[in-house]
Amino acid sequence: MTDAATGQLVTVVSVAGAAIWQYLRENRQRRWDLEDRRMAREHVVQVASDLADTVKDNNRSLHEAISENTGKTEQAIKAADAAYSEANDVNKKIEKLGIEHNAIDKMKPR
Repeated sequence: MTDAATGQLVTVVSVAGAAIWQYLRENRQRRWDLEDRRMAREHVVQVASDLADTVKDNNRSLHEAISENTGKTEQAIKAADAAYSEANDVNKKIEKLGIEHNAIDKMKPR
């Protein structure tokens, strides 16, 4: 083989080797990119799942607080109704005592 042929062979082998190396490196980089994307998707899914769980827990807590508050409001309404009824009874008794007092005053000799 001549020096020119050897030089051409070295050039062809070098170019082929560089092309193969570039192909292998790009293929490896592509695998790494795909793995990164897969891991990012898994992370997003996990965060979304955690967020959904948090929202569920918050909704449950909120509904429990609303139910508790509703119960307390109902108790307060019953107590207010009872106090209102009691106050009306007292007012009626005072009115009755006033009528009786006036009747007694009218019966007294002057």
